[in-house]
Amino acid sequence: MDEVKQAGIVPVSLSARWGRSIRRLWAYLHEVYTAPFRSDPGALWTRSLAEQERVRRAALLRLILLTVVGAQVLLGLPPAIVRHDSLAGVASEVLGILADVVCLALNRAGQTTLAGLGFVYLSLGLLLYSAAQTSSGLDIQTLFIFTLVTLYLYMAGLVLPRWAIWPTLVLTTAATVATAVLTPVAPGLTPAAAQNLRGLLFSFPAIYIVTALLTWVAARSSQSSIAAAAQAFTRERELDALKDQFIIDANHELRTPLMALYGSVELLATYGDRASPEQQDRLVQRALTSGDRVLRLLSNVLDAGMVEAQVPRLSPKSFELAPVVISVLETFDPREIGE
Repeated sequence: MDEVKQAGIVPVSLSARWGRSIRRLWAYLHEVYTAPFRSDPGALWTRSLAEQERVRRAALLRLILLTVVGAQVLLGLPPAIVRHDSLAGVASEVLGILADVVCLALNRAGQTTLAGLGFVYLSLGLLLYSAAQTSSGLDIQTLFIFTLVTLYLYMAGLVLPRWAIWPTLVLTTAATVATAVLTPVAPGLTPAAAQNLRGLLFSFPAIYIVTALLTWVAARSSQSSIAAAAQAFTRERELDALKDQFIIDANHELRTPLMALYGSVELLATYGDRASPEQQDRLVQRALTSGDRVLRLLSNVLDAGMVEAQVPRLSPKSFELAPVVISVLETFDPREIGE
């Protein structure tokens, strides 16, 4: 221990390590359970709509898979071992956990659709197979299994692309109807109870349709929200570009009269009394004319009505070309005008 201290290494206690591990686990779980509902405005600039939708589904799939795996590890596997279930029963629990872990790995690798299809179809297949292969026939356990099928169908709408929702509904409905028709009723039920049970089983396809419709609408709403946000950001970028172009144009238009104004004043200050009265008058008039141009340009810039209309206000009128040419020449060298 003394050698460790002399080397500058501070030993970490076991409780500190556990505390750090718990904090990391808590931070990871917090990220898992908040990522699907957290907005990322920066992604609108760097990702396409399809990629943003895939990222959203990937976050939801990760949340669902981790929840299901946790439930299987904590609530499914231990009771099966304690009850001394058959080897096949324990093996099915283990295989289910391994399958979900594989789906998690695929999802992490970016194969979100493949991972979602594997998770949903494998889960639905196992549930419907267990309902059809029950040894006692159709009973209250079958109703519970079909209720779980509804739950997994809802999760399918959350983690699968929109195009996969309706094929999943058709396959699930067909398997449910086949199970209700081909599987015999439990022998202990009376004819009236058996008829009521089959009636309840045949009502599940309607529940499936409503569930699929709701998830499809939710998926469309989510994608529409992403598209609307992307359009808003695109419009904002266009407005920023227009603003930059406006600043460039305004700078260009203001520079010429300001230079003429500054040049005239500079010449007046340079020559002073050495300039003739006529030259002084021309320079003063040129400075005033340039100042008027600056004021007109600023008035146009501050004209909110013209900016909102985005249409220039044209007032056609005739003018003489010679004064315009003289004004341009005077801008470059006001001393030469009239000489």
